[in-house]
Amino acid sequence: MSWRSAYTMRRLAAPAALAAVIGLSIASAARAQNGGAGGDTGKPADRAADEKAIRANAEKFLAAFRGADPKAVAAAWTDDGEYINDEGVAIRGRAAIEKAYFELFKSGKPKEVTLKIDEVRFLSRDTAVEDGTFTIAGNNPQEVLVSRYSALHARENGGWRLAMMREWAAEPAAQGNPLTQLSWLVGKWSAKGEQVELSLSYTWLDEGHNFLENRFKVSEGGKPKAAGVQIIGRDPETGLLRSWTFDSRGTVAAASWTFDKGRWLIESTNSSPDGEIVEATNLLIPGNADSFTWQSLVVAENAALAGVKPIKVVRVK
Repeated sequence: MSWRSAYTMRRLAAPAALAAVIGLSIASAARAQNGGAGGDTGKPADRAADEKAIRANAEKFLAAFRGADPKAVAAAWTDDGEYINDEGVAIRGRAAIEKAYFELFKSGKPKEVTLKIDEVRFLSRDTAVEDGTFTIAGNNPQEVLVSRYSALHARENGGWRLAMMREWAAEPAAQGNPLTQLSWLVGKWSAKGEQVELSLSYTWLDEGHNFLENRFKVSEGGKPKAAGVQIIGRDPETGLLRSWTFDSRGTVAAASWTFDKGRWLIESTNSSPDGEIVEATNLLIPGNADSFTWQSLVVAENAALAGVKPIKVVRVK
C-alpha cells in the first residue's frame, strides 16, 4: 500500500521513493511556519538567515512540483546530490534526479502531503540535518505512504541545496492510525445479486476516528436474512488493522487487513454458532471513490468450500 506503487515508482532505473522529497520540502516550509526547530551553533542570526534560505528553496521546489517541471524540481539539489530509498538504491546527480522526476510526472502527482518534523539541527555553518515523518496521499484515497526521512542540506555557491536524502518505511507504531486509509468508506453502500441484496453503513465510532463501525443487513428474495456489526481499528500491539464482526446468526469473526498491489487482503477466521471454524480470504478491491469490488474464498477443514464470484458494491448517493 503506497503512493509509490500506485505511481509505479519502483519501475524506475533507481526505484524512486523520490516522493519523499515532497515531504522534505514541505518539512522545510512547515518548519518555517512554526518558527523553526533548528539547533543553535551560537550564532542565532546566522541560523535564522539560513532557515529562511532553506525555506525559499523549499518553496521553489513546491512550485516546480505543482507545475510538473522536473528540471526546476531537480534544481533544489546540489549538482552531485543523492537520494537513497528504503531498499538502499541510490539516485545520484541532479541529472539523474531530473530524469526520475520526468518519469514520475508522467503518472501524475500526489493529492496531499502531511508532515511531522522530529528535529532540525545544524552540523556546521554550511550543513544542516532534518529528520521527520511524512505521509503522502495519491489521487485515490486508498493510496497512502508513510515514511521516515533524514535529509542533509548543504550550502553551495552561496545558497542552500539538498545534498543527500535517505528514506525508509515507517515502523507500524510511527505510521499513526492506518485506519485513515479506509476513511473513504464512510457512508452508505449497497450491492445486489440475483437473489441476495446487501446494505452497508460505515460511520466513525468515536470522535477521534480510532474505529470504524459497519452495520450491515443481508436479505434474500426480499426477506431479511441476517444483520450485524463490524468494528475496524488499529491493533495497538502490532500497529496493523484488524476487524471484529458479529452477526444475528451468532457468527463471530476476526480478521487482519493489509493493503497490497492496489487491493485490501482480509484474512478472516469465523466461528459459527455450532463451533465450526471457517477461514476466509477476502479481497476488497477499490474502484473509485464510489465503488469497490468484494470477492471471497472460503475454506473449512483445509478444503475449499466456495469461491464467491466478485460482487460490485456502490455508494448510495
